[in-house]
Parts: sequence; C-alpha cells; structure tokens
Amino acid sequence: MPLPDRPVAGADIETVWGQEVHDYVFAPSGLQASTSSATAVSTTYLGLNLDTPDDDPGGFLDVGATQIEIPTGKEGLYLLTALFLVTGSVDGQIILAGYALNGTIATRDVIYGETGSTVQGGLAQVSQFSAGDILDFRAKRVGAPNVNVSAVVSLVRLGAEYGA
Repeated sequence: MPLPDRPVAGADIETVWGQEVHDYVFAPSGLQASTSSATAVSTTYLGLNLDTPDDDPGGFLDVGATQIEIPTGKEGLYLLTALFLVTGSVDGQIILAGYALNGTIATRDVIYGETGSTVQGGLAQVSQFSAGDILDFRAKRVGAPNVNVSAVVSLVRLGAEYGA
C-alpha cells in the first residue's frame, strides 16, 4: 500500500488516507517485550533471552529465536528503548549492553556495577528499520565476576520517514 499523502483541499480524508493514517497516529505498530530470566554474561557478548511478548499485537517478537524481526509492510522510522537490569556486579565493574542489527552490534550502553545492588542502564534512539531487519539484545562484562542481565524492550513505529 502506498504511503498516505496530504489530502488535497476539499477531499474526503477517509477516502484519501483511510486506515493507514489511523494506524500511524492512533495505533502505531510495535511491541514491548522482556526477558523471562536473566542471562549470566561473561567477557564476550551473549544474547539476552528476549522471550516474553508483554504487548506484541503485530507479531514482531520471534520467541524461539529471542529476537525482533521487522515484518513486511512495517518498515519505517522507530523509537527503540531498552532498559537493562544488572545483578551480581562489583563496584566499578563495566557492563556493556545493547542490541545487534542483522548480527552486528549497533548500539550499546555502558553500565557501571555496584556491589550488592541491582544497577540499570538503558538506551533510547530513533532509527530507520527495513522489513526483515533482525534485532537481538546482547550484553557482556569487562572484568570479574560474571553478572546477570535482563532487559525490557519497547519498539514503536513513528512513521515511514522523517518529514517536513
């Protein structure tokens, strides 16, 4: 379906824009998902078990592969947020947590550990994703000991592209 365009003067919005504009404005595509259990990470990036679709009406989350796939027809501009919770860290320990796009680390956050506390970090960005893009979430630690990392991810489609 072609992207909706601005209506011409006097045109009936229903026939010009229809359901597509409603979906962009009032019911944007996307999901919220989380990990059902924390992943014990070491000094190499390990995938986080993003396997719980908290709200996923469009079927973005592949539970078996614990990753997000952008469905055909849902490519566009997205707001991606991720919250990472780290337990088992020590003061000053560095934890890197982020996501990979089609297998390559795209963005990561640096989280500083704290003995006896759950620490959190996060990322937020606006990105253009294409149909078939795969997002998986990963973490690793720098130094000892191993830490446990869990995540809550939200992905909301803002539109097709940046506009005027």
